[in-house]
Amino acid sequence: MSMNDDSSQDPAVRSSPPDLGRRKQRPIISRFLIGFSIIGALGLGAFLLGRGVLNSVLQGNTRLNAKKDCVQLVNSIKMFYTEYNRYPVAGGGAGEGPFDTNRQLMDVLTNNRNSPEVAEMNPWGIAFFEPSKISKKPKGHGFVEGTRDFNDPWGTPYQVYIDVDYDGQVQAPPGYGGPAAGSPLKRGVIAHSAGPDRSFSKTRDNVTSWK
Repeated sequence: MSMNDDSSQDPAVRSSPPDLGRRKQRPIISRFLIGFSIIGALGLGAFLLGRGVLNSVLQGNTRLNAKKDCVQLVNSIKMFYTEYNRYPVAGGGAGEGPFDTNRQLMDVLTNNRNSPEVAEMNPWGIAFFEPSKISKKPKGHGFVEGTRDFNDPWGTPYQVYIDVDYDGQVQAPPGYGGPAAGSPLKRGVIAHSAGPDRSFSKTRDNVTSWK
């Protein structure tokens, strides 16, 4: 062995140089992982926010459709009164209501000539109500072909109150606050929907023709 070749005895020469490349890669990979995590979180948040906004818009549109139905019902009954100088219901024990938008009322308003009541109540055969939506499902929105009910978007028939004593006002349904609370409304006809909870007594989510 050469006297000058003593590298085998020098630990500094025998040890490998530090792997600087590997040390540099670790923080870069960590940054990528953190970046992907942030992007994923932002994407999830945007998705949830977008879905919430979409649900809010859809709910608003559903309530708007119910409002339109209520107004259409009121207008059709008013037109009946204008034509016949009376309303399409008998007062009797029902008082001013509520009257459900069931077969009995809707047959008269839609001029269903197969109903024996229509010839008496609507002798001129005028269709005062033309449903914009027809459903084959018993709890579907719109005019149901089988039952001939007229349902709100949540599958419940509307209720109408009618000035059957012809004093120019109707009593507001119970449960409503504001100007309608406990006082009559200066209207001949009003209508309301039970809303998503399908309960007329819980008025918080109800949709009305007069508010």
